[in-house]
Amino acid sequence: MSETFEIRPSVVRLTAEMANFQRTYRKITSEVNACSELTGSELALLRHLHQEEKFHQAAAEKGTHPLGKDGLDSAGIRINDLAALVHCNQSVVSRQISGLEKRGLVQRRPDPRDARAILIALTDVGREELQDSLHDHLALGERALKEWDDEDVEAMAASLEKLSAQFRRVIRADLPCECQKIGKQYRKFND
Repeated sequence: MSETFEIRPSVVRLTAEMANFQRTYRKITSEVNACSELTGSELALLRHLHQEEKFHQAAAEKGTHPLGKDGLDSAGIRINDLAALVHCNQSVVSRQISGLEKRGLVQRRPDPRDARAILIALTDVGREELQDSLHDHLALGERALKEWDDEDVEAMAASLEKLSAQFRRVIRADLPCECQKIGKQYRKFND
C-alpha cells in the first residue's frame, strides 16, 4: 500500500508564489544583465569563481590551505567541478568559459596540484565586471524593498534560507521517488 500525502493549501500557495517569484526574478535578472553585458549563466559562473577565490583566500589566511600561503596561486576550479555547481553540461560551461576568457574576464592556468589539470579563475577585469553586475542587482533589490523595514527584510532572508535548507535536505533524501509519490497525491488533491 502506498503512503498518502495530504498537501496543505498553504503549501500549494507557497509553491505557486515561488514559481511566480522565480519567473519575475528571471525577467529582472535578464534586464539587469542586459545592461552589464553578462548573461545570467555567465554571471552565475563568475559568482561561483568568486566564491572559490574567497574560499582559497580564507584558507590561506587561516593557514589551513593544503598549499599554505601559496594557496592563492591555486585559486580556481576545474571546468567539470564548475559545471556540477551550476547544474549544467560540461561542454556548455566550457563554451561559456571560452567566451568569458576571450573577453578577459577569466583565465585558465595549470593546477599546481595536478599538472594535467587546468583551473579557471577570475581576472581583475572579471572581478570588476562581477562587482558592477552585483551592484546593479543589489540596487534593484534596494529599490524593490524600499518600503520594507530591515526586520522584514531579515525575516524574509531567514525564511528563504530555512526553505532552501529544507529543500536541499529533501533533494539529498531521494528526490525522484518522493516526487513520484507526492506528484500522484498532488494530482488527487487537485482533482
